[in-house]
Amino acid sequence: PERNFKINLTGYLAPHFIKLIKELNLTPWVETHPAVPYFESIKLTQQTDLLLLIDADYKNSVFFPSKLVEYLATGKPILGLTPEDSATARILTETGHQSIPSGNVTAIKNAVLDLINRYRNGTLTNRPVPPEYNAVTVTQKLANLFNSLI
Repeated sequence: PERNFKINLTGYLAPHFIKLIKELNLTPWVETHPAVPYFESIKLTQQTDLLLLIDADYKNSVFFPSKLVEYLATGKPILGLTPEDSATARILTETGHQSIPSGNVTAIKNAVLDLINRYRNGTLTNRPVPPEYNAVTVTQKLANLFNSLI
């Protein structure tokens, strides 16, 4: 049986994007939700099948979304729309997730269609949390750094 999918966008969404969703008749598949408190957002990420991460589209970006670490900790597949040369793109690729430049509409379309097909046929699977990004390892590295400074 074919599995239907729903895209839930949670958090601030500019009015022109909401208008575009309606104009393109995407409302059967796309729902928008207002921002939620932090711990509720963590709960939502754990309940989803796929996470979307949109990074600031700046060449040689030093921007690092903290959401990336939270997403990695879920083990859920992540689709990143990120600059090619960003730290976010590198980490996503190294950890087996997809990273596509936000300006590459064809690649984004193909990735989304592939992800929908994998979801529908049950082959969209979770990934193990990379050991270098689990809470225990990160905390230990931070403690070692602090100890080295004392």
